[in-house]
Amino acid sequence: VKTDSGELAYNLYKPTVMQPRHGNVDPWLSHLDWLLNEQDRVELICRLANIVQRPQRRTLSMYLLIEPQRIGKTMIFDIMREVVGNHNYVAINPGELIDNYNSIFVDRLMVVCNELLEHNRTTFYERIKPLITDEYVTRKEKYRSNFTVPNHMHFFATTNHDVAVSLPDDKEGRFYIAKCLPREPKPRHYYDEFYAWKAANLPCLLEFLQNYDLEGWEPEHRPITTDAKRIMAANSLPAYEREYVHLLSNKLEPLGQDLFTSMM
Repeated sequence: VKTDSGELAYNLYKPTVMQPRHGNVDPWLSHLDWLLNEQDRVELICRLANIVQRPQRRTLSMYLLIEPQRIGKTMIFDIMREVVGNHNYVAINPGELIDNYNSIFVDRLMVVCNELLEHNRTTFYERIKPLITDEYVTRKEKYRSNFTVPNHMHFFATTNHDVAVSLPDDKEGRFYIAKCLPREPKPRHYYDEFYAWKAANLPCLLEFLQNYDLEGWEPEHRPITTDAKRIMAANSLPAYEREYVHLLSNKLEPLGQDLFTSMM
């Protein structure tokens, strides 16, 4: 194929082998309704539909989902492994995301980082930003020569922590932060019924995503600042800055009065 710059290249993309089928996707939609508010739910569906409909158009931000344990995050993301194809999907941990060797994920289409929690938050942000935004990335594999490949990765992540990444300087908007509504899991039979639906109806989900209306939604858009992101950004500040903001915003002493008075 010929690239946008006129160069010749091999097209290594392989679409899913799954054949779409019209059918019932209500259990999947109901699960999203239970987990997320409407704004976060629509954003997630648009991102997943974008991967299926136009994989070449990357989202230039990561969708980060904050959720309690055992709520059902695997029912959102792992289900996509079969929909987009196992060869296009990878689940990794934070260490693998910032490791010097990236061949495990750099040529995949959908990258899901589970249990995201960075120990050096500022360094982490700087390491992953080029993976999200750059048009080309360097593929690094142990004992092999590095080489440059087009970046087709769409990033998602889950975490159990309200402050998983350092966001006070995220002026470029590289994260969409969503938070699950429920705090406790459903009864066991709920999940059993969902997985029974999943076993026979994933082609229906593929068909739903292929036909989902993306008019007005652009993958390159700057994500909105959600309430969850505001909280994470505020909690990313050092303790003394958080205290200053608290005193100032609530007009508490000594910041609740004029600091300077005029001299007569």
